[in-house]
Amino acid sequence: MRNFIWTGSIDKAGFYTISWAKACASKEEGGLGIRSITLMNKAFLHKLAWTVLTDIDASMGFVRAHFWKDSVTRAHIPSSVWGGLRPHAIRIYGEAR
Repeated sequence: MRNFIWTGSIDKAGFYTISWAKACASKEEGGLGIRSITLMNKAFLHKLAWTVLTDIDASMGFVRAHFWKDSVTRAHIPSSVWGGLRPHAIRIYGEAR
C-alpha cells in the first residue's frame, strides 16, 4: 500500500507522490477511495449555513441576528467563520426563495 501512495504502483518502490485526483478516485478506478477534502468542506459549510438559517435554537438565533438581516448579509462585521459561511448562506437563501 505504501508503494502505491508514493509511486502509483504496488510493485514499484520510490518516493514519488500520486496526484490528489488519483487518490480520491474510487478503488474500482484504481484509486484509494479517499473523499475530496474540498468537496467535504463545501458540504460541511452548506450544512452549517442551512442550520444557521433554519434552526430555532437560541444560539443560531444569535448568529442570524448578528450576521443576517432582511435577507442581506452584513459585510461590515468581521468574522473568520462568517467569511467562509456567507457565500453558502446566500446561495441557500437564494435557492429557497
